[in-house]
Amino acid sequence: EARGYHALGPLALVEGIKVGDQPEWLELEDFGWVFFCPYMEGDQVAEAFRAQDGHVFSGANEKRIAIAHYALDGKTMGPIEHAVPSPLRLSDLEWFDRVYFGHVHASSIEHDGRVIYVGAPMHFDFGDVGPRYCWYVPALTAAPLALSLKAPRFVTTTYPRVPVAPLEESGFL
Repeated sequence: EARGYHALGPLALVEGIKVGDQPEWLELEDFGWVFFCPYMEGDQVAEAFRAQDGHVFSGANEKRIAIAHYALDGKTMGPIEHAVPSPLRLSDLEWFDRVYFGHVHASSIEHDGRVIYVGAPMHFDFGDVGPRYCWYVPALTAAPLALSLKAPRFVTTTYPRVPVAPLEESGFL
């Protein structure tokens, strides 16, 4: 994650894989045009979304979909209800029918289904609590279905006590 270099760079050499370093619209087979916004500084992400209201579509019924590695201002995290500060506001997304976000590890659907946080299959910090699942999205405009993830399962412990794997369950890490 140094300036100009990241771990996904080598994937750009593989045929059929597009590594996006800048916000752009891409046409996906079976989905149509989708706006992709990579992880960048927050002000850059917000500006990229604000600049999209003039994009012209070929089909009158085409949905406006965006996928980004970011979060909206005020997104709550964990059991302590920590609110994420962000320059990206819900009003910046008005032009889109649905936005899929990464960055937040807990999955959720918000704002009447317009905003979907896809989540992560693993716990990364103390705010990542609760059941784990991923979204199955048969089409970008279809309603996503939650698929439960049974493994890996993490147990929070304190030193010097070491957790012991439950014998009746698998997936303990």
